[in-house]
Amino acid sequence: MIEAFKGKSPAEFRVHAGSKLLPIDRKTGLLAQAGDEGQLYGSVSVADVVEGIKRFTGIELDKSQVEMQESIKAIGLHEIQIKAHADVEFPLTLDIIPA
Repeated sequence: MIEAFKGKSPAEFRVHAGSKLLPIDRKTGLLAQAGDEGQLYGSVSVADVVEGIKRFTGIELDKSQVEMQESIKAIGLHEIQIKAHADVEFPLTLDIIPA
């Protein structure tokens, strides 16, 4: 199955979820509580990202498939890496929006 992904652009990658192949967008938004200065009350962790992707796309990822340099502590755009498989990795832009 992974062979079908080789040579495709990140937008064409698909994540296997159960018995279906579902597309995953390269950008997704997550809501978080933030102050007036744009700083979050707390931070967005890998677990929050996995839960947000599942809630908005129906795709279930394992926490080990999401790579973040550090927890996100401010609103705005943040790039993370999704590792769907050893041969399938692509960037995902998170738009952290104040709730």
